[in-house]
Amino acid sequence: MTPYILTTWSPMKALPTKMYWWLSRSIKNGSRNFITFHWIYYLLTCLISSVLFWSVSTPNGSILYVDSLFMVISAMSLTGLNTLNLSTLNTCQQVVLYFLTILGNPFSVSVFVLYIRKKAFHKKFRDINDATRAPTPGKPYSLMK
Repeated sequence: MTPYILTTWSPMKALPTKMYWWLSRSIKNGSRNFITFHWIYYLLTCLISSVLFWSVSTPNGSILYVDSLFMVISAMSLTGLNTLNLSTLNTCQQVVLYFLTILGNPFSVSVFVLYIRKKAFHKKFRDINDATRAPTPGKPYSLMK
């Protein structure tokens, strides 16, 4: 069963294609700055967890997808806004909201972005290190001078 918002709002049908186009274009053009990874982390985590939050509602379809998206983004951004009574949610939905508060914590987001930065700098400096250690043509490479 597709969510109600996907069947009624036609721009949402093209959203995965547009997101894929934007991601592939930004990666191919070299605009892989760290704020892009920060936004990708937030967007993908919110979209995936909102579908999970919506799909585990106890009477199937009792929660609108818009409400689940709002609840998930609220938990991820640590704002604490609710459109639903939290006591009426089942245990799985409450666990999802709990883990989203951990994933949306500024420390967790910073660790994710810093890990990507570390990998990028490691690759950049490894290439520089390999280029400086390569023997020059015509001179034998020796460790002893």
